[in-house]
Amino acid sequence: MCQSYPALYKGQQVKYNDDYQNIDLKVWNGSDWVWLEKIPVKRHGHK
Repeated sequence: MCQSYPALYKGQQVKYNDDYQNIDLKVWNGSDWVWLEKIPVKRHGHK
């Protein structure tokens, strides 16, 4: 209605698992914020 989205604070957008091999990522599905779980990490660090 007001064309704004909730702020994503530290720890509320990306969660790393214990060995940093997978992440959970919070995304907007068109009607709600949901977690995509266990996305594999292909690279670490910068380019």
